[in-house]
Amino acid sequence: MRAKTKEELAKRDDKWLEEEIPGAGMTNFYGWFHVMEHQSSHLGQILLLQKRIKPEEKAEEIIPSETIKN
Repeated sequence: MRAKTKEELAKRDDKWLEEEIPGAGMTNFYGWFHVMEHQSSHLGQILLLQKRIKPEEKAEEIIPSETIKN
């Protein structure tokens, strides 16, 4: 998805960024700024959670039911 986004944005120039999005009351620049701001906020939240969650010492082994003998 990231590659496709970069590919599509590469097709647009600065003039496109200044265009207003019909019915939204904002420009393309304003819209994409908020997309990036939103993503960076979530990345910060994810990194914070990763630091706070202790890694499990050893994951419990799961045995498929067909290998268990009665």
